Amino acid sequence: MKKKVQVEVAGKLNLSLNVTGRDSYHSLDSVFSSVSQFDTVTVTARADDKVRIDFVDCAIDPYRSTAAKAVEAVRRRFGDFGVDVVVRKGIPAGSGLGGSSADAAGVLVALDCLFDLTSRGFHLHTAACETGSDTAFMLRGGMARARGRGERLEYFDGSVPYRLLLSYPTGGVETAVCFRRFDELYPDFIYAPADVDRLVESLKTGDRDCVRQFQNALTKPAVSINPAVGTTLDAMQQAGALASFMSGSGCACVGVFEPGNPLPEEVAGFAATEVFLLKEGIKIS
Repeated sequence: MKKKVQVEVAGKLNLSLNVTGRDSYHSLDSVFSSVSQFDTVTVTARADDKVRIDFVDCAIDPYRSTAAKAVEAVRRRFGDFGVDVVVRKGIPAGSGLGGSSADAAGVLVALDCLFDLTSRGFHLHTAACETGSDTAFMLRGGMARARGRGERLEYFDGSVPYRLLLSYPTGGVETAVCFRRFDELYPDFIYAPADVDRLVESLKTGDRDCVRQFQNALTKPAVSINPAVGTTLDAMQQAGALASFMSGSGCACVGVFEPGNPLPEEVAGFAATEVFLLKEGIKIS
């Protein structure tokens, strides 16, 4: 049995995001894709039943994090183990790339490798849904249509025939605050700017028309909270992007550029990096 497992978990882009209603939670219809931004989660088995969680160079309360929630979800069923968890962030907090969900998924996958949870009747998908809206997708990654809170996943093979440039405006956007602002702006709790059916078909065939459906229902709320998001999206297009869009609840801004075109190193004064969509979102070592 292994004593130590390291899991590299990719973040995710929302290539589209529609809000389709609200019950106790907002219901979404979105297309997720793993992207080349990563958190690294290392889990080491202890000889006792203690749990220690550390975030490297990151101001996150480790014991109120989704990593801690993931450990507790397992301990509620198998409370006979102790672990040390170390999270090294590569996905900026509050960026809309699912960093907290990536951490939870990394912990769940590592614990499964350490303690063979699946063969003992533990359902990782169920535990993932308890810890974060995007965590179930992060267990596997790739590309998928996600509905509900992100727990209803339809995976498919797809591609985007463009270059993608990612930039993070300072200030961030808190998810809960963004959804509260959405409710104020859209009191019927519905705004669906993307044709998700058409987007999925375009991605499956590599159709260039996919760019028309890179729409996010949370953009206006996020911009009202952090105007730098709107400035950055506009600056992407001024720099030559065919389109620009925000991922998740903000504040990651993505510019869509023609292949072969030079990409700017900064946008609106913020550093910009080319990113790539990934076929898989998990790497275990």
